[in-house]
Amino acid sequence: HEETIFVETQVFWADPSLFEVFDFQLIQGNPETALVSASQNVPTTVIINETTAKKFFGDEDPMGKVIRADDNWDLTVTGVYKDLPPQTHIMADYVLSLPPPQVHFGWNAFYTYIVISEGARADDLEQKFQAVANSYVPERFKTQGIVMDPILQPVSDIHLYSHLEGEAGPNSDIIYVYILCSIAVFILLIACINFMNLATARSSGRAHEVGMRKVVGADRRQIMAQFLGESVLITFVSLLLAVVLIWVAIRELHDLTGKDLTFALANWWYWAGLLAITAVVGVISGSYPAVFLSAFRPVDTLKESIRAGTANAVVRKLLVVMQFAVSIILIIGTGIVSDQMAYVQDKRLGMDQEHIVVIPATFNAIQQQYVPFKNELLQNPAIIGVTRTNAMPGRIRGGVNLPMYRFGEKEWEMESLWVGGDFITTFGLELIAGRGFPEGVIWNDMKVNKGEHILNETAVARMGFAS
Repeated sequence: HEETIFVETQVFWADPSLFEVFDFQLIQGNPETALVSASQNVPTTVIINETTAKKFFGDEDPMGKVIRADDNWDLTVTGVYKDLPPQTHIMADYVLSLPPPQVHFGWNAFYTYIVISEGARADDLEQKFQAVANSYVPERFKTQGIVMDPILQPVSDIHLYSHLEGEAGPNSDIIYVYILCSIAVFILLIACINFMNLATARSSGRAHEVGMRKVVGADRRQIMAQFLGESVLITFVSLLLAVVLIWVAIRELHDLTGKDLTFALANWWYWAGLLAITAVVGVISGSYPAVFLSAFRPVDTLKESIRAGTANAVVRKLLVVMQFAVSIILIIGTGIVSDQMAYVQDKRLGMDQEHIVVIPATFNAIQQQYVPFKNELLQNPAIIGVTRTNAMPGRIRGGVNLPMYRFGEKEWEMESLWVGGDFITTFGLELIAGRGFPEGVIWNDMKVNKGEHILNETAVARMGFAS
């Protein structure tokens, strides 16, 4: 915008039906016209979130202002929407108007969302979608056995259960939820066992109390209820302290983990779950002490002749053994995770990552003047190499079909990079055999570079080459 340039990654294209499917809350603009493109080929309008509007225009009204994208398109701001919550998988700062669709088989650069009727079966719809999609497959692809196999998945399953290439945003895995929940259960179990051991260890101090209550008429059930009540009360006090600690430390946890953590105080389901877990933990931790202490006989407590029975001693030993076993499991698990993280951070990936700075050269001016730009950078003595690629090494390019490679009668679909001639030396790759690309090679001109490729060891093995 004007003289200010930003490099943005959270940019999506959408048609006007976006507002019928998703709850984008427009603060300014008309949802019926905000994403209507005036061109048949390129986007002409854009809606932006509050943060982006503030970043570009400050306190000015952004409506009707023009943003130039990729030094190529002039986009008129036709709407401003509220910032999306961090829990969404569509982290869109910009939404560009999508021109009218055209049929380009094999170009799957778009995500399609549908709202199905109440009671409709996703399996039945999938079969119908497959028939419709395959009716558009060109004959030359059908002869090669290429078929379209669209699948449906609930939006709520994407973050934890979807592991497809080219996702709209980074996903997690449900296995991490299970692991973290298991750790939480183990820690609570250790706390419960520790409470049981401490309560039974100081049982002699409360023996007179139990004896006196039984003398004045209290039965065992009433005494058990008293000790269970004390345990639950202590657990609820612990819950209050935990809530206060989380409230104080959540910002520091956010900075430490890099995650936008929230404490859902206004969600009554959240509180209901907390209260239920607290009650269960209180009952479990107080159950054995309640049974153990309520079993004392009044005559023994008053004569101070209480002796721990063999069965009680065995139970206490089992509790101690269980406590140490769970602790050892957690310590071993922590060590394994620590070693894995160190392995991930220190593993040699075959290229130099420590001294590489990536500049997202998305602007046409940089792409067209790459050689002068490169030479200017190399004038700096601190820079010893400059190259370019069409994507970050190791990052899957979403929405683009992987190239098909054929050798003999076999075919392989593999990720590839277009790179500059000095890619090998700049990234410090070790060539086992062959040579790198010559300097000055045109990275995306297959006629000039004659389709030359450099394969990694995995690709060589997969394609069955001897060398």
